[in-house]
Amino acid sequence: MERRSKRKAILCIFLALVLLMTGILVVWQGDNLKAYALSKLLSRQTLYDRMHQVQDDNRQKLADQGVTVEAPPQEALDKLIRGEIPADSVSVALPETADGSAQTSVLNACAAELYRYQVSLYAELGNVWQSARAEWKSHPKAERTAKLKNAIKMEAMSTCYGLEAEADKQVAALLEKYRAEMVSVGGDPSEIDALWSVYCSEKASVKAYYLNLAKIKEEKQQ
Repeated sequence: MERRSKRKAILCIFLALVLLMTGILVVWQGDNLKAYALSKLLSRQTLYDRMHQVQDDNRQKLADQGVTVEAPPQEALDKLIRGEIPADSVSVALPETADGSAQTSVLNACAAELYRYQVSLYAELGNVWQSARAEWKSHPKAERTAKLKNAIKMEAMSTCYGLEAEADKQVAALLEKYRAEMVSVGGDPSEIDALWSVYCSEKASVKAYYLNLAKIKEEKQQ
């Protein structure tokens, strides 16, 4: 009887630890789970339109703040994420701001650097997916099993999540740099801080679209 009680106690502790770790994992990967769910529930066209709407809304927000630097064309971003064009084929030019305030100049410089980083990041995502496709096609048809497909996809997604973590660090550091510059010219640092929400909203919409795109491309290759 005593042994049973001990076993039950150990089992309860084990289950509590599992639930705790699961809860931590869900919180940590909440954004990824949401993106994955959206990629399954919504059509590619819906996700594509949603992604572009988020980009349009954010560009309008930046324009309202006084950002005049031109964002990369959406068509170019689409091709970058599919690995159809290289990063150096898309340029981001910083406009002349001689007539603007120092604060506006800092804001535009920050936006331009964010756009350049966006281009390089999308190109890396495109390269990851093209590499995954090449790996799939390199195997004879007899070897193209569901197991192989899942292994290739998991490796690609792992790489993408690594890129995401690095991107978060890079963008945070970039914003911190321009936040200090904004303070130094007597501007409002919250204008720089607001760019983090712009980055996060676009990242979320792109992630859902990318996951859906990956799923559909795999189906076409079977």
